Amino acid sequence: MLGNAGMSALERRVIALREAGLDEAAIAVKFRRSPRFIRQVLSIGELRKNLEEGRSGVERADNSPADKMSPRQRVVVKWRERGASYAEIASRLRRSPLYVRRIERLARLRSG
Repeated sequence: MLGNAGMSALERRVIALREAGLDEAAIAVKFRRSPRFIRQVLSIGELRKNLEEGRSGVERADNSPADKMSPRQRVVVKWRERGASYAEIASRLRRSPLYVRRIERLARLRSG
């Protein structure tokens, strides 16, 4: 499994079980959690994986515009730059499209 260095043990285990073919309900039973919780863990793991793949080992310069943004803002801006719609991002973050628009606008203001 690539890019799992920044993940917690729970995230690694849940993702491994998912890749082994178990569905969210079965994983939820194993961990005595709700399927919703397992979906959230998988979603966070996917976010971490996307961030790792997006960096591709290139370090940012000090005081770059991305340093001024929060992690959530960086994710939203990156997905928007890749062409994702507000609705797609909102469903991944379990927020409204209006919230995603607001986060993007604030990120653009911060980055100057």
